[in-house]
Amino acid sequence: MLLNEKLTNHPVTRAHRVPLTARPMDFVYFSFFASHLIASFLIDLQWLYPSFLVPKPMRALLEYYVEYSNDPLVGGLAGIKDDSTLLWFKTFITLEG
Repeated sequence: MLLNEKLTNHPVTRAHRVPLTARPMDFVYFSFFASHLIASFLIDLQWLYPSFLVPKPMRALLEYYVEYSNDPLVGGLAGIKDDSTLLWFKTFITLEG
């Protein structure tokens, strides 16, 4: 017997689904992570893809990002910057993928 049944003497019923639009913070979290999926697939995870599967515009986007932000981590993965100490970051990106 569940605690709810003991307290109310009513059987437990299934919770009603509340739409995402009625939960503003959940909607914010969902939007944040959904928008970052695009960046993950186009930029962060590019070093995992075989080079023949990466179209030139996608590679150009990565190079533009590294040039614009001067990001040593993603630049190291892309081979644009020194990547000799990035094993921890490669592991993290692999797990993200």
